[in-house]
Amino acid sequence: MAAFLGGCGLMVFNTLWETTLQSNVPGDRLSRVSAYEWLGSMACQPLGMVLVPVIALRTGPEPVLYACGLIMLAMSLAQLLLPDVRRLPVATSAPAESKA
Repeated sequence: MAAFLGGCGLMVFNTLWETTLQSNVPGDRLSRVSAYEWLGSMACQPLGMVLVPVIALRTGPEPVLYACGLIMLAMSLAQLLLPDVRRLPVATSAPAESKA
């Protein structure tokens, strides 16, 4: 059930993130910004894949799962402390139509 709810949350987040990215980043810079965003998203995964099993062997899997869940929750909520995130403007106009 937790995996289902987490997947639903990621679907909503991904839609909101992509919409925000495309609404607030100029088209000629969108590819580069997206590439840096993906680099940041993927950079620490190998470190986690090395450290988490080692820690889980010493402490057991349950404390590691709780700690990882709390860290993810704290990181998600910490973004709300940034004024620029809270005041992000909402795009109200439709994208410009292409002239053929």
